[in-house]
Amino acid sequence: MTKAILQTESGDSNMALNLAQIASTPSGARRLRLITAISELTVRPGFAVPTDALAEVDAYYGQDDRALEADLRWMKDRGWVEFWASIAGIKDVLIEAAGYDAASVFIESRTDIVERSKSARENYLRWLYDCDHNDDRRLTHSDFRASAHGNYLGQEFSDGEIRKAARRLVDGGYITGERMATGSYAAPRISNEGINIIERYGSLAKIPAASQGNVTTHINLADSHGNNLNVGGSKVTQTSNVTVDQLEQATMFIRSAKGLIPLLGLADGDQVKALEIIGELESETTGPAPKRDRIKELISKVAEIAALGTAQGMVDALVGMAESTLAALGG
Repeated sequence: MTKAILQTESGDSNMALNLAQIASTPSGARRLRLITAISELTVRPGFAVPTDALAEVDAYYGQDDRALEADLRWMKDRGWVEFWASIAGIKDVLIEAAGYDAASVFIESRTDIVERSKSARENYLRWLYDCDHNDDRRLTHSDFRASAHGNYLGQEFSDGEIRKAARRLVDGGYITGERMATGSYAAPRISNEGINIIERYGSLAKIPAASQGNVTTHINLADSHGNNLNVGGSKVTQTSNVTVDQLEQATMFIRSAKGLIPLLGLADGDQVKALEIIGELESETTGPAPKRDRIKELISKVAEIAALGTAQGMVDALVGMAESTLAALGG
C-alpha cells in the first residue's frame, strides 16, 4: 500500500498526500513517526497526549525545542491533530480522524513484506550505483543501512531483507560480490548491467517487459532437481545444469575445502591430489554450463581423500560439509 493516498483536510481545502512522497524526505518520515506515536499513545477517544511524551520520538526534537512544535503545526494544518498553544507552548495534542488514518496506513505500508522486498532491491542497487560513482569500496550491510537508501518509509531494512535483496540482484547479474557462509555478500559492487539499468531506466521496476523476454530463470520443478528454463523466449530449452542455489552451495564448499585440506593431516601426495580435484571442481562451477553430476562426482572424490586424514575433527568437518553439499545438489 505504498501508493495509498491519504485524504487530509486543511482548513477550507482538501489535499491528497502521497504517503511515499511524504516519507521520502527526512522531515516527512519524522512527521509520520510522530503521528504514529501520537496514535499509539492515545488510550481512548478524546485523550490529550502530553507533548513531553513525544520528545523521544526523534533525536531532532531534543536538539531543537521548536522542532516538535513546528511538526505539530504542520500536522494541524492538514487536519491530523488539534491543540491549543499558549505562551508556554504546546502542552498536549489531540489526534483527529485524518491523523488516525495517516498513522494506520503508514504502519501497514512500512510492514508490507512485498513492497519492502521490492524497495530493498531497488535501494540496494541504487546505493551501489552511488558508491561506484564515488569510488567507495569495501562496503558492508552496515554502510547500506546507514545510507539514505537503507530504509523503507523510515524503517531500516533488516539483515535478512538486505541479504535477500543482494542475492536476487546477484542472481540477476546486476551486482557482484563474494557470498559468505552467513549469506551476506562481501565487497558488493554494481555490474555493468546494473549501471545500464539505472542510467537507462532509473530503476528495476521501469524495465520494459520486452527487455526481460529472454531471461534464463532457475525453477525447481516437481521431480526435477535443478532445471534451467528460458522463460518468455521463443526457443524454450531444459537442461540438467545446476540451479543458482546449488551452485552457491558448491562454491561455498570449495572455499571451505581450500582452507581445511592443509589442516587434515593428509600425506603430501594426497593433499596435492585433493587440491587438484578442488581446482577441477572450481573450473566446473565457474564454466559456462556447470553439470550437476560432474560437480557431485568431484565433491565425493574430495570427501574420499579427506577421510584419509589424521586430524579427525577437521576431517569430520570437511566430510560433513561435503555430505551437506551433495544433499543440496540432489539426485
